[in-house]
Amino acid sequence: MKKYLSLFLCFAMLFAFLACAKNANKSTAKTEKNTASSTQTATSSTSSAEENPNGLIPGVNTNEVTSDTLICYFSCTGNTAQIASYIKLTTGGDLFEIIPKSPYTKEDLDYNSSNSRTENEYKNEKSRPEISSKVSSWSSYKTVYIGYPIWYGEAPRIIYTFLDTYDCSGKTVIPFCTSASSSIDGSLPSIKKLSPKAKWQSGIRFDPASTEEDVAKKLK
Repeated sequence: MKKYLSLFLCFAMLFAFLACAKNANKSTAKTEKNTASSTQTATSSTSSAEENPNGLIPGVNTNEVTSDTLICYFSCTGNTAQIASYIKLTTGGDLFEIIPKSPYTKEDLDYNSSNSRTENEYKNEKSRPEISSKVSSWSSYKTVYIGYPIWYGEAPRIIYTFLDTYDCSGKTVIPFCTSASSSIDGSLPSIKKLSPKAKWQSGIRFDPASTEEDVAKKLK
């Protein structure tokens, strides 16, 4: 009888041990899964921050007026957007991206093609590409920066659309451009004609590789 009792107790202890081990494995697996999920989330957040280091959100409209200065910019490759973000850091102004209703493709920006979109817009002085973004409180701004890349020695036609849309009369307007070599001077006469009652300031050219410090120095 004692022999059977001892055998029963052995089996009971073995069963209890196996049950504890199974629960421990489940707990460990759950912990590892949660840790992996947290790590993946953190990695995703880091990746987003690295892709968008300056906090610029393409396509955002100005919905809240925090300053009497507005920094408007048109950018296809990101160079002008980068400079605009530095101007914001220096002036504290609000950012506004001039977004084309029909985005420019790599083929559109092929300056070696005689039939590219940019070439055709340049040849047609009346070309006015549509803008999909909108300034929510234009009258609140006293100073307006207008930034763009230099295309064929001039401002892109979408800048003409912007100036046709928003009346700059009485506002201080500061044009700026991004260009590795071309001066901004050649682009100014045409855009000034679109808003003759604005208080136009000297244009500023920024090299695409300009740093925040470089931008701050030129704005002084």
